[in-house]
Amino acid sequence: TTRVLNENHINTGLTPPATLHFAGIFSDGGVHSHISHLEQMIAKAYEQGIKRMRIHAVFDGRDVPPMSEPKYIKRIEQFIQRFPNADIKIASGGGRMVTVADRYENDWNVVARGWDMMVNGEADYYFKSAEEAITVLRRVKPGVQDQNLPAFVIVNEKEQPVGKIEKGDALIYFDFRADRAIEIAMAFTY
Repeated sequence: TTRVLNENHINTGLTPPATLHFAGIFSDGGVHSHISHLEQMIAKAYEQGIKRMRIHAVFDGRDVPPMSEPKYIKRIEQFIQRFPNADIKIASGGGRMVTVADRYENDWNVVARGWDMMVNGEADYYFKSAEEAITVLRRVKPGVQDQNLPAFVIVNEKEQPVGKIEKGDALIYFDFRADRAIEIAMAFTY
C-alpha cells in the first residue's frame, strides 16, 4: 500500500539555492522501493517550498522486466511537469549492480562509482537526458539489462553536470532495504 507523506516526513533544513537530491531504486517493483514514493516525496518537498531537486536513478531490471527502464524515465519526466517554477531533473543514473548501492560483496568500487556520479559529476558516459542515455547505452552495449547499465551523468548545454551533490544540499536515499543504503551513507559521513 502507498502511504501519504505528512509535513514531518521531509524536513531537510535546506536553504535556497540548496538542492534536494533523491537516490534509490527507480522502478515500481516494490521490493526495494516504488517510484510512486519518489513522486510523493517530490510533491511534498515542492509543497514545502523546495523548488530545486535532482534525481540520481538506480535502475532496477531485476524486480521488474530487465529492459523496462524507459517507461520509468518517461513516467517521472511527465510527473515533474506538474510543478511550475520548479527545477527538477534526473541528474545521473546507472544499474543497481554497477553504481551507488552495493550490498553483496562490500564492493566499494560500486559505491565509489555512485559517489563520483552524484558528488563529483563524473562517469564514463555523459548525456543530455536520461532518455538519450538509455538509447545510446543500449546501442553501445546491446542486450545490457537495466541492472547492469553503466553509470552516467546528465550535462547541460555547456557540458556541465546538472546535479552534483554539493555542500549544503540534502540527499534522501529511498529503499525499503537498509542494506542498500549503508555503504553510500558511510561514504557521506566520512
